[in-house]
Amino acid sequence: MCTFGGASGAETAAQGQIADFSKTLNANYSTLFGEQQATLGRLQSTLSQIQSGETGPGFGGAENAALISQIQNQGAATARNVTQAIQDRAAGQVFNGQTDSSGLARTSAINKQIGEQASSAAATNTANALTAETAANFRQGRENAVQTASGLSTLAGFQNPNAAASGTIEANKQSFEQADKINQENIAKTQGIIGAATGAGLEALTGGLSNIGSPGGGNPLKQFATGMFGF
Repeated sequence: MCTFGGASGAETAAQGQIADFSKTLNANYSTLFGEQQATLGRLQSTLSQIQSGETGPGFGGAENAALISQIQNQGAATARNVTQAIQDRAAGQVFNGQTDSSGLARTSAINKQIGEQASSAAATNTANALTAETAANFRQGRENAVQTASGLSTLAGFQNPNAAASGTIEANKQSFEQADKINQENIAKTQGIIGAATGAGLEALTGGLSNIGSPGGGNPLKQFATGMFGF
């Protein structure tokens, strides 16, 4: 410890840097802590949805609409294709190897019956496909929820503020110890200055008092000043 010089400039600058670093770590801790709390809140909400089974659909709105439209279009196309095939065959007037000679009435009745059967079958297939699409949509929702929970758990680990907290505590400790050391050195410097001044003053006072009544007589006040200040 320095007796009269006090803390050096480098020592004071180092303490300031440690204090600034401590503030930075503390700010990082606060940021990470807040982010982790938000992530854990989202994780808890997702886990509750998984537990209750209310995870909702998983396809995006545009994706789901496109799938439904595709299924409906395929169903309608199937019905048209079957009907067209029957009409093409009926145009040849051949059934069970025999030519139809009963005229348009029989042909129309056959076409109508087959067309209705084709439409019914197509509608049934379309409904089944839409049901399957809905099931797949919600199944994807459950998978998305599980993946989200896993991702949130990993993210919360990255946001763990403990590392910043331990660094903040250590930096605060170093900053306090350094500041305390600087303070002690400055106190010692002040005490040294006061002590030196007091010692010199007492020495001068003693000299002045001891000079009173010195040989040669004269004014005692002048003798005191001569002994104290040397003139």
